[in-house]
Amino acid sequence: MASEDVLDAAIVESILNPPKSYYHKKQKEELVRLREQSAQLTARLTALSSVKSLQDESSTNYWEKVARNQKMSTEMAVLENTRLKRALEEQLQIVGALEKLLIKKPRLATMPTMDLLDWKLRKLPTEPTKRFEAFNAMVNDAFVNLESLFVRTGVLEIRPDHRSINVAEENESIKITVKSIREIQRDFRDISAVMWAGLTGSLTQLSSHAHFEVLESFGFNATYIRITTSLEPGVPCLCLLYAVKRYDLEDKIVFVMKSVLEDEKNPVPSGMLIGNHTASMVIEPLGINRTCRRVCVEGHLPAPPPQEHPILQQDLSICDAVLKLVRPISEALESHFI
Repeated sequence: MASEDVLDAAIVESILNPPKSYYHKKQKEELVRLREQSAQLTARLTALSSVKSLQDESSTNYWEKVARNQKMSTEMAVLENTRLKRALEEQLQIVGALEKLLIKKPRLATMPTMDLLDWKLRKLPTEPTKRFEAFNAMVNDAFVNLESLFVRTGVLEIRPDHRSINVAEENESIKITVKSIREIQRDFRDISAVMWAGLTGSLTQLSSHAHFEVLESFGFNATYIRITTSLEPGVPCLCLLYAVKRYDLEDKIVFVMKSVLEDEKNPVPSGMLIGNHTASMVIEPLGINRTCRRVCVEGHLPAPPPQEHPILQQDLSICDAVLKLVRPISEALESHFI
């Protein structure tokens, strides 16, 4: 019995007081496991922080872009409001102006693209300050919208040495489209200087059927011209009043021409057609003494023309008669501008 008691005591002692090495091993294993978990959690936290940082940065860039766009839209809206305000200043005279438009100048009333507001903004008053502001508003607005003109006419898609004049009836008007592109072995600034010299005075008689005249200067880079054409010598039947401005950009020089529809100082003789045109000439360098000259014109004439107009006396269709009328202008300008 005594030996059994000793054995039992030894078993109880081993249970109650296990060897220290057993606990040391357990503690080491637990420490290793905890360190591994800590490393895994740290890596995961780092990854999550990086993702959040990228999201924050992306979000910031997005809202910065939105803010810039909104600022630009606001600035454009302010400019447009200023443009409209100038037209609304004469609101009390609108009825009288409309009566004059319908009674005295019926050929303008048939312009399909011309609402009353557009007509008022294409008018040059006599008062010098308002006249200067109206002139620049016309050409600057045309310059801002040049890309739309290029897309409508397809002038960016044509190849060098292309030249075309197209006349067609469209929406109760006669639409005229001119496209021309040419590569010239000459410096682009020399070409620009020749063109500007012509537009500011060196041109006079374009042909036996087309006459060119400078009416007024609006600064170093802005001029106001009149072109009249006729089907028969001495019988003018089409008048183009052009506000012209030159824009000297970093990589090209752009000429913009916009029709003036009514001028208090230079009234158009009764019975003549008034062209509603927008034109652009882009002079762009291609290399040393190599230049691309791109010309684009989009215009409208009323259809039908006023009764007794010479164009109706032609034994031609209305489109062919208009083509006969405008071709001399295009050809004369093309030959003068190199």
